[in-house]
Amino acid sequence: MTRYFRIDKVNPANLRLTIAVLLALLTYAPIFALTHHYTVAVGSKNHHCLDDWYFLVDKRLHPAHTGQYVAFRMQNVPYVPDGLKFTKMVSGTPGDKVSIRMYEGDELQKFIIAQRFDVDFRRYLKGEVSVERKDGSTTVYPVVAQNMEGKPMPMISPGIIPEGKLFVTGTNTDSYDSRYWGYIDELQIIGRAFPIRWKNGIQIVH
Repeated sequence: MTRYFRIDKVNPANLRLTIAVLLALLTYAPIFALTHHYTVAVGSKNHHCLDDWYFLVDKRLHPAHTGQYVAFRMQNVPYVPDGLKFTKMVSGTPGDKVSIRMYEGDELQKFIIAQRFDVDFRRYLKGEVSVERKDGSTTVYPVVAQNMEGKPMPMISPGIIPEGKLFVTGTNTDSYDSRYWGYIDELQIIGRAFPIRWKNGIQIVH
């Protein structure tokens, strides 16, 4: 049985409280939904490894495909605290092949000259990591023996990228990424990241 209440018999204090609660819900529910599904990632000024500085992270979208960006939490990476949030580009997905090649002597010098790396980067260069993708494309990434602080750099092991893993890189040559510390697990992913750019207004690049 449906019961109806007359407005004129409702306690004014309760009515005001009810209206206030409804207004609060209407005001903050969209904000809560926005912050629940999205966050903003900002690049580090000390370790700038991507061309973009700001990213809108959609927590509902993952995993990602090659060429897309992901935000994730670091785990078991040398020199990086667990839980630190990074944003990188997906450069390899399950089934892609990762190979390594170390250069020595004249071969190293030819490689350095051909790539035209800056002087600081050349000093530590030791070889390359390549990703051969299922679509037939291959990308080669240079690797260094130590970072700018003189600390020895780890290096990924060659093989096929396993299911549930991603090979991620920065867009700059000195990025600290999967070519050194290996794959990220899809469970580490916070969400898909979309670059935010300022050109004739704010643009979110999909």
